[in-house]
Amino acid sequence: HKAVDAMVRLMAGLVSNQEWEDLRLTVGDQKVSLDRMGFGFEGQSRDNALDFRMPMAVRGFAMPEFMDPATRSLLPRSVVFTPHVSGISTPALVDTLHRLADSDDVSVDVGDLFMQMWERQPGTLAVDELTFDLGPATVSGQGSVKIASPADANGEFVVQVSGFDALLQQASKVPELKQIVPVLIFVKGIGEQKGDRMVWRIAIKGQTVTINGVDMSSLQPPGTKPR
Repeated sequence: HKAVDAMVRLMAGLVSNQEWEDLRLTVGDQKVSLDRMGFGFEGQSRDNALDFRMPMAVRGFAMPEFMDPATRSLLPRSVVFTPHVSGISTPALVDTLHRLADSDDVSVDVGDLFMQMWERQPGTLAVDELTFDLGPATVSGQGSVKIASPADANGEFVVQVSGFDALLQQASKVPELKQIVPVLIFVKGIGEQKGDRMVWRIAIKGQTVTINGVDMSSLQPPGTKPR
């Protein structure tokens, strides 16, 4: 148990940010390049609860050349993503890790053990920052949800997109992407126009998910048959 306890203490005080530049990778006979890639971990302990942030960023991602140029132009070249987990009970986490370390049963349900831990002290999953490009569009988002159990979650995420119409027009001209055009139209239809941006407010309450006040369980996604 000493190793587990030491690991948790380390995580609670660890701050590390790494960055790499001008990466060149070969996958099979294809070359992939990155101008910059970064990954971080920021941990702290407050009021006997753990808090972790994990900032990640990829910039200047060049897609493999075997892809059609039109398709390649619509895929992200830069992504910034910072997930954030907070409110994790330190004693509950240590107890769960001890139980895993002591178990000889390879079939133990790790997910169930961690959910039991979560139920002892509900934690919060958040996205502090999410930004990426899709051709002419820029997507950004942030939000958080407090989770007590799979059936008891409450929170809101806000997603904003600028250049959505240009993205829709460009995607409709790419044969390989035409099947997603109805999905983009559906997504736009439930969005809210705010100046030059489309906005979606995704609210989670219990097992109910609404987008801009519309209950998603009442809608039929494109390509599905009515019940």
